[in-house]
Amino acid sequence: RANKMTIYSSRFRYIDENLKTPKVLDFTRLNGKIEDFFIKGPNVTTFIDRLSFKDHRGLEVNNLTADFTYTKKNILLEQLAMNTPESEMKGRVELKYDRKDFSDFNNKVIFDVQFEKASIASNDLNHFYNEFGKNNTFYVDTHLVGTLNNFITHDLKLVDKNQSEIIGTVNFKNLFGKDNQAFYMKGNFDRVTSNYENLKGILPRVLGENLPSVLAKLGTVNLAGDVELTQKYINADVYLLSKLGEIESKLAMQNIDNIDNASYQGNIQLANFDLGTLLSEKNLGKATLDLDVDGKGFTQKLLNTKIKGKIDKFYFNK
Repeated sequence: RANKMTIYSSRFRYIDENLKTPKVLDFTRLNGKIEDFFIKGPNVTTFIDRLSFKDHRGLEVNNLTADFTYTKKNILLEQLAMNTPESEMKGRVELKYDRKDFSDFNNKVIFDVQFEKASIASNDLNHFYNEFGKNNTFYVDTHLVGTLNNFITHDLKLVDKNQSEIIGTVNFKNLFGKDNQAFYMKGNFDRVTSNYENLKGILPRVLGENLPSVLAKLGTVNLAGDVELTQKYINADVYLLSKLGEIESKLAMQNIDNIDNASYQGNIQLANFDLGTLLSEKNLGKATLDLDVDGKGFTQKLLNTKIKGKIDKFYFNK
């Protein structure tokens, strides 16, 4: 037991030669002050009064404070407060594991993270998952549970600095997946508010390459419903309000890696919707309809679709 300990210009490394990438942790420029440091068998408890370091992936932590516990089954940081040059977080973090799980860290170690207050810079996230747009900030409130390759953000409330907003519960899989582990997302959204360019900016490759360019014409949208997304397909059962009108759809789309020529099947309901602007066709105006669709293409050049249903209102000017 030690009442107080001070750390100066130190280094902490955790290396597991059984892993494909043995270096798990490597903290340099480690400085800090801890109190009530106590070891009993394999268990360690302490109060981290202040701690700063640089992670080997590039993340710099200016200060971290927490009540810290380590056992054979978990690592717990309670009353956590952490600052980097661009981010701030308050909450609780727990890692749950069997010790053998560290050999497959991304798929076996369970995170239980409660964000009480967090503003997280995309530049900091990119040290761990290099898919976020640069120089963005996410203001987050959620309870995250799961492994790094399969976690759920419960009751997520997220706003970024461009005022995109996401409220719902979302399951992410394989953010850190290897070649045979494809990205997957399934969300139940109470509200998504954004526009095409801002959504692309959040995840430029994952979303930017898989959202139809025609969505830019919708302007700022408000969406609610269920969405399942991979890099190959989207299944969506949603209501969407845009500057062009209202859309309610239950649609399955494939081949979205060639998104403007993707195939799709399902039902689309439009209410007072400006088809002419969407399709860049001056002869078309607003429409109210309920259609079953089966086809492909999202641009006038590539559009090849069979439709069947009911048209309540349709404006056409020769």
